[in-house]
Amino acid sequence: MKIHLRPCLFLASLAAFAPMPEAAGTLLFNENFENQTLGQQPTGFDQVRPLSGNVVPYGETNAVNAEITEGLNGRALHLFSYNDSQSALVEKNFAAGASEQFSRIRFDATVQPFADPGTGADANDALILSLLSYNTSMSVTSLANRAMDVRFRHNGQLTIRSGSPGTNGTTATFAHFAYDPDVPNTVSIFANSSEDPVLYAGADGETHLLDALSFAVYLNNSPVREQNFEFQGAFFHDNVETLGKLGILTGTATTRVGMDFLVDDIGVSTYEVIPEPSTYALITGMVLLGLAFMRRRR
Repeated sequence: MKIHLRPCLFLASLAAFAPMPEAAGTLLFNENFENQTLGQQPTGFDQVRPLSGNVVPYGETNAVNAEITEGLNGRALHLFSYNDSQSALVEKNFAAGASEQFSRIRFDATVQPFADPGTGADANDALILSLLSYNTSMSVTSLANRAMDVRFRHNGQLTIRSGSPGTNGTTATFAHFAYDPDVPNTVSIFANSSEDPVLYAGADGETHLLDALSFAVYLNNSPVREQNFEFQGAFFHDNVETLGKLGILTGTATTRVGMDFLVDDIGVSTYEVIPEPSTYALITGMVLLGLAFMRRRR
């Protein structure tokens, strides 16, 4: 069989210049706590608070800790703070370094209140899930360090926030929704810190358009809210690929003393960008053009 090399090379060159879909999503971090030790603080995170010397056991006055317990789908992370001076938290850099961050990230977790914080606690006290830039010094406890957050409150309110009032001239945007605090709730955050909108498959299995510099939140696989990032000095700089860290914590204000939650099935991954129909049309057109060229050559 005789192979016409030049037409083959022509087709290959057309394919090389055609825009192609991004690679499928890559898992960057995953933790279901099944291999963690009951009653101990979790391993595998870059930072866990309180520090071991500041732990106050559950049930005692001013209790505060991040520890492994039984709950949800087996073992889970128990984050609680009845302490007016400390938060319980975990932080994880899922990027390998500041120059290896990501612009498109999916962050999943399962959340449920563990116990009623009781009288004397503010029913609005929240468990906060957040995305940050990669760093080894800035803590998720500071509002100004968080690109956005999703807050589960004991009273069944879900709050989505971006921006920080008074930080480098930005304003904060808040949106409030309801969730059932008596059952486990899955939350999925799709973040796009690039300067281009993207088509993606959401947690509901449908195709959605996510605007540039924005994020979308799903609760129990249903879309809840898409919101723009309100940029702050600690984020984004001149490089849009600036998502590299996750944080989960019990509130931030020292006057809040009633946060008691379980967290499980934490996952962080990139997500696949779906090409627009025009992209497929362009690729098909190039192939047809190449075939026509080959026929004329014969």
